[in-house]
Amino acid sequence: MVFLMKEFLNIFMVKYRNDKDKVQEFKNIFNRTVTEINSKLDRYTFRIKAGVHAAVLDSIMVAFALNLDRIPSNIRERHRQLLEDNEYIECIYKYTTVEEFVKQRIEIAIRKLFG
Repeated sequence: MVFLMKEFLNIFMVKYRNDKDKVQEFKNIFNRTVTEINSKLDRYTFRIKAGVHAAVLDSIMVAFALNLDRIPSNIRERHRQLLEDNEYIECIYKYTTVEEFVKQRIEIAIRKLFG
């Protein structure tokens, strides 16, 4: 079964829309993730060529959110290497909303940035 990002987001929103504690937890994680990315990486964090690339944004955001307490001192270099990695590049351009490829690009981002 192919699970698309849109379906996942719809199910997620229905599941948590009335859980104020969980929503606040997600907000805190999001805010901390954005703060850490802004302070640790440069202003072109989510760009490959021009403009923000959605698949780069989601994979880096999730990788950071899952590793907020273990950001390596060489994260800028790791980020640069991630954006040059052929396997990652293929994943961010191929089937960008198919669950298998979303998971794969997130796993690569975690491995390259925090592994």
